[in-house]
Amino acid sequence: MEITISMIKELRAATGASISDCKNTLIKADGNTDKAVEFLREKNLIMKLKSKPLPYGRMFFRCYSSVDEKICWSLHPIKRYEDYRTYTRLDLNKMPQLIIFRTDYEKLLLEHIQAIYPITDPQSYEIEQCFCQTSENWIGKSDWQIIMLRIEAELKRVSNRLPKPEREFYLNFLTWIERELDKADIIIIDCNL
Repeated sequence: MEITISMIKELRAATGASISDCKNTLIKADGNTDKAVEFLREKNLIMKLKSKPLPYGRMFFRCYSSVDEKICWSLHPIKRYEDYRTYTRLDLNKMPQLIIFRTDYEKLLLEHIQAIYPITDPQSYEIEQCFCQTSENWIGKSDWQIIMLRIEAELKRVSNRLPKPEREFYLNFLTWIERELDKADIIIIDCNL
Protein backbone atom coordinates (compact mmCIF):
# COMPACT_ATOMS: atom_id res chain seq x y z
CA MET A 1 0.00 0.00 0.00
CA GLU A 2 1.19 3.51 -0.81
CA ILE A 3 1.90 5.65 2.25
CA THR A 4 0.64 9.20 1.73
CA ILE A 5 1.73 12.39 3.43
CA SER A 6 -1.74 12.79 4.92
CA MET A 7 -1.43 9.32 6.54
CA ILE A 8 1.92 10.31 8.06
CA LYS A 9 0.51 13.63 9.30
CA GLU A 10 -2.49 11.89 10.85
CA LEU A 11 -0.32 9.34 12.67
CA ARG A 12 2.08 12.07 13.83
CA ALA A 13 -0.81 14.17 15.14
CA ALA A 14 -2.21 11.16 16.98
CA THR A 15 1.04 9.98 18.54
CA GLY A 16 3.58 12.77 18.63
CA ALA A 17 6.19 10.48 17.05
CA SER A 18 8.67 11.86 14.51
CA ILE A 19 7.80 12.03 10.81
CA SER A 20 10.37 9.36 9.92
CA ASP A 21 9.14 7.06 12.71
CA CYS A 22 5.56 7.52 11.48
CA LYS A 23 6.51 6.81 7.87
CA ASN A 24 8.59 3.72 8.70
CA THR A 25 5.92 2.36 11.03
CA LEU A 26 3.16 2.88 8.46
CA ILE A 27 5.27 1.01 5.89
CA LYS A 28 5.78 -1.82 8.37
CA ALA A 29 2.03 -1.86 9.17
CA ASP A 30 1.01 -1.80 5.47
CA GLY A 31 -0.78 1.50 5.97
CA ASN A 32 -2.91 0.28 8.89
CA THR A 33 -2.98 3.15 11.39
CA ASP A 34 -4.05 0.99 14.35
CA LYS A 35 -1.17 -1.44 13.77
CA ALA A 36 1.21 1.51 13.33
CA VAL A 37 0.14 2.92 16.71
CA GLU A 38 0.83 -0.49 18.31
CA PHE A 39 4.27 -0.69 16.68
CA LEU A 40 5.11 2.82 17.90
CA ARG A 41 3.95 1.94 21.41
CA GLU A 42 6.09 -1.23 21.40
CA LYS A 43 9.13 0.83 20.44
CA ASN A 44 8.27 3.47 23.09
CA LEU A 45 7.99 6.08 20.35
CA ILE A 46 4.31 6.83 20.72
CA MET A 47 4.30 9.80 23.01
CA LYS A 48 7.48 11.64 22.34
CA LEU A 49 5.56 14.81 23.20
CA LYS A 50 5.51 13.48 26.76
CA SER A 51 9.24 13.83 27.05
CA LYS A 52 9.33 17.56 26.37
CA PRO A 53 10.71 19.31 29.45
CA LEU A 54 8.26 21.44 31.36
CA PRO A 55 9.32 24.42 33.45
CA TYR A 56 9.11 24.29 37.24
CA GLY A 57 6.99 26.54 39.38
CA ARG A 58 3.38 27.38 38.72
CA MET A 59 1.98 25.70 35.59
CA PHE A 60 -1.30 26.36 33.80
CA PHE A 61 -2.67 23.84 31.30
CA ARG A 62 -5.74 24.81 29.29
CA CYS A 63 -7.77 23.00 26.70
CA TYR A 64 -11.39 24.17 26.80
CA SER A 65 -11.17 26.71 29.62
CA SER A 66 -11.58 30.37 28.86
CA VAL A 67 -8.88 32.83 29.91
CA ASP A 68 -11.05 34.36 32.63
CA GLU A 69 -12.29 31.04 34.02
CA LYS A 70 -12.06 30.30 37.72
CA ILE A 71 -9.22 28.09 38.99
CA CYS A 72 -10.72 24.80 40.02
CA TRP A 73 -7.75 22.67 41.08
CA SER A 74 -4.25 23.32 42.19
CA LEU A 75 -2.02 20.28 42.52
CA HIS A 76 0.83 20.25 45.04
CA PRO A 77 3.44 17.46 45.26
CA ILE A 78 4.90 16.61 48.69
CA LYS A 79 7.23 13.97 50.12
CA ARG A 80 5.88 11.39 52.57
CA TYR A 81 8.54 11.99 55.23
CA GLU A 82 7.64 15.66 55.60
CA ASP A 83 5.35 16.60 58.45
CA TYR A 84 1.99 17.15 56.75
CA ARG A 85 0.37 18.81 59.75
CA THR A 86 2.70 21.81 59.51
CA TYR A 87 1.63 22.79 55.99
CA THR A 88 -0.24 26.02 55.51
CA ARG A 89 -1.79 27.34 52.31
CA LEU A 90 1.18 29.69 51.98
CA ASP A 91 3.60 26.73 52.12
CA LEU A 92 1.63 24.86 49.47
CA ASN A 93 1.58 27.90 47.19
CA LYS A 94 5.40 28.16 47.35
CA MET A 95 5.77 24.60 45.98
CA PRO A 96 5.61 23.59 42.32
CA GLN A 97 1.99 23.50 41.40
CA LEU A 98 -0.24 22.72 38.49
CA ILE A 99 -3.37 24.78 37.97
CA ILE A 100 -6.37 23.21 36.26
CA PHE A 101 -9.47 25.20 35.34
CA ARG A 102 -13.06 24.10 35.83
CA THR A 103 -14.08 23.23 32.26
CA ASP A 104 -10.95 21.14 31.68
CA TYR A 105 -11.34 19.46 35.05
CA GLU A 106 -14.94 18.50 34.31
CA LYS A 107 -14.44 17.43 30.68
CA LEU A 108 -11.03 15.77 30.85
CA LEU A 109 -9.99 14.70 34.36
CA LEU A 110 -12.91 14.21 36.75
CA GLU A 111 -13.90 10.78 35.40
CA HIS A 112 -10.34 9.44 35.74
CA ILE A 113 -9.94 10.78 39.28
CA GLN A 114 -13.32 9.53 40.50
CA ALA A 115 -12.66 6.04 39.09
CA ILE A 116 -9.91 5.28 41.62
CA TYR A 117 -12.14 5.74 44.67
CA PRO A 118 -12.42 4.46 47.34
CA ILE A 119 -8.77 5.01 48.28
CA THR A 120 -6.70 5.13 51.44
CA ASP A 121 -5.80 8.70 52.33
CA PRO A 122 -1.98 8.76 52.54
CA GLN A 123 -2.13 11.40 55.28
CA SER A 124 -4.70 9.95 57.68
CA TYR A 125 -4.76 6.34 56.39
CA GLU A 126 -8.55 6.49 56.47
CA ILE A 127 -10.64 5.17 53.60
CA GLU A 128 -11.95 7.99 51.43
CA GLN A 129 -15.11 6.87 49.63
CA CYS A 130 -15.23 9.61 47.04
CA PHE A 131 -13.36 12.55 45.58
CA CYS A 132 -14.21 15.77 47.44
CA GLN A 133 -14.82 18.65 45.05
CA THR A 134 -14.73 21.35 47.72
CA SER A 135 -11.53 20.71 49.70
CA GLU A 136 -8.15 18.97 49.65
CA ASN A 137 -7.71 15.43 48.35
CA TRP A 138 -4.47 13.67 49.32
CA ILE A 139 -3.66 11.13 46.61
CA GLY A 140 -0.68 8.79 46.95
CA LYS A 141 1.79 7.70 44.30
CA SER A 142 0.18 4.31 43.59
CA ASP A 143 -3.23 5.91 43.05
CA TRP A 144 -1.69 8.52 40.74
CA GLN A 145 -0.10 5.70 38.77
CA ILE A 146 -3.56 4.16 38.30
CA ILE A 147 -4.91 7.51 37.10
CA MET A 148 -1.99 7.82 34.66
CA LEU A 149 -2.63 4.30 33.33
CA ARG A 150 -6.31 5.14 32.80
CA ILE A 151 -5.44 8.30 30.86
CA GLU A 152 -2.79 6.52 28.80
CA ALA A 153 -5.28 3.74 27.97
CA GLU A 154 -7.82 6.38 26.91
CA LEU A 155 -5.20 8.06 24.71
CA LYS A 156 -4.37 4.74 23.12
CA ARG A 157 -8.03 3.83 22.58
CA VAL A 158 -9.02 7.08 20.89
CA SER A 159 -5.66 8.38 19.72
CA ASN A 160 -6.66 9.00 16.11
CA ARG A 161 -9.99 10.63 17.07
CA LEU A 162 -8.81 12.81 19.92
CA PRO A 163 -8.58 16.53 19.11
CA LYS A 164 -5.02 17.87 19.27
CA PRO A 165 -5.70 20.29 22.18
CA GLU A 166 -7.07 17.42 24.32
CA ARG A 167 -4.16 15.16 23.46
CA GLU A 168 -1.65 17.89 24.31
CA PHE A 169 -3.46 18.66 27.56
CA TYR A 170 -3.33 15.00 28.59
CA LEU A 171 0.31 14.62 27.55
CA ASN A 172 1.33 17.73 29.49
CA PHE A 173 -0.71 16.60 32.50
CA LEU A 174 0.89 13.13 32.42
CA THR A 175 4.37 14.63 32.03
CA TRP A 176 3.87 16.93 35.01
CA ILE A 177 2.48 14.16 37.23
CA GLU A 178 5.22 11.73 36.23
CA ARG A 179 7.96 14.31 36.86
CA GLU A 180 6.60 15.30 40.26
CA LEU A 181 6.12 11.68 41.37
CA ASP A 182 9.85 11.16 40.83
CA LYS A 183 10.40 13.46 43.82
CA ALA A 184 7.12 13.22 45.75
CA ASP A 185 4.97 10.49 47.26
CA ILE A 186 1.73 12.43 47.38
CA ILE A 187 0.10 15.03 45.17
CA ILE A 188 -2.57 17.07 46.88
CA ILE A 189 -5.48 18.25 44.75
CA ASP A 190 -6.78 21.43 46.34
CA CYS A 191 -10.29 21.97 45.00
CA ASN A 192 -12.23 25.20 45.20
CA LEU A 193 -15.56 24.69 43.47
